[in-house]
Amino acid sequence: MKKYLVLSFSLLLGACASGPNATQNAQVNYIQACNAWGSALTAAAKLRLDGKLSPQAVKQITALDATITPICTGPLPADPTAATTQITTAVTELGIIEGVKAATGKTVQGVVK
Repeated sequence: MKKYLVLSFSLLLGACASGPNATQNAQVNYIQACNAWGSALTAAAKLRLDGKLSPQAVKQITALDATITPICTGPLPADPTAATTQITTAVTELGIIEGVKAATGKTVQGVVK
């Protein structure tokens, strides 16, 4: 009986860890990643308006935007974790473009594949 109770409790804990809270956490992470994308894109737009981005940087950012903005403005993805990974990668790439531009005055080449 004791074994059964321990096994049942373990299964219950496992179900909770992968249940609604895990889904909710994935959705929150997705929304936070989209907010980070929006902030990074706003910073890039300011750099562009100030004439601080080369045509190559604008092209790279436009390519990222064409991929990420539809993910963030569309319906909640079936797999928010995969979407979060894709968005976070784009935020990082955009940060590299902006950071290198700010630090060196040059645009990173080949960031966007």
